[in-house]
Amino acid sequence: RADLVGKYLGETAGLVHKAVSAACGGVLFIDEAYALVQGNDDQYGHEAVDELIKLMEEKRTELVVILAGYQKEMQTFLDSNPGFISRVPFRFDFLDYSCEDLGKIAVHNTGEKDMSLTEVSKPLTTELLTAITGCCTEDIIAAGKCAGATRDNGNGRSVRNTVESAIRA
Repeated sequence: RADLVGKYLGETAGLVHKAVSAACGGVLFIDEAYALVQGNDDQYGHEAVDELIKLMEEKRTELVVILAGYQKEMQTFLDSNPGFISRVPFRFDFLDYSCEDLGKIAVHNTGEKDMSLTEVSKPLTTELLTAITGCCTEDIIAAGKCAGATRDNGNGRSVRNTVESAIRA
């Protein structure tokens, strides 16, 4: 947000232009894009979005803009300006990691730290991550019974934090 939204009137458009110009010939990736607009009264955030939409249209042959973020928040963000509907023709929703995926990430993360999980501890680690994140198992996902994503479900960051916490303990 700080790179695209100004702190005073008139600053925002320049920041958006600078970011778009720097990305020309490539990709402008805006992670947690929904944070650009923080409520209906956020005039600077709305100014950033208006300017971004305008430049996306003007420079559509010069760059790709990727807006990323959590599904629910992104939908609210996209709904904040009708211009998104026609200018964001492609949308990709990525599934959360399953509990089993998170367990594999934990094994990988410990390996990167020149450590390893014992065979006995691997399923226990997956159980711990299940409790921490609320992730869904592959069986539950396959049965269509996963209750739906939250910010913590299937989140790789939760694995990193858990592994690092275990190392410090």
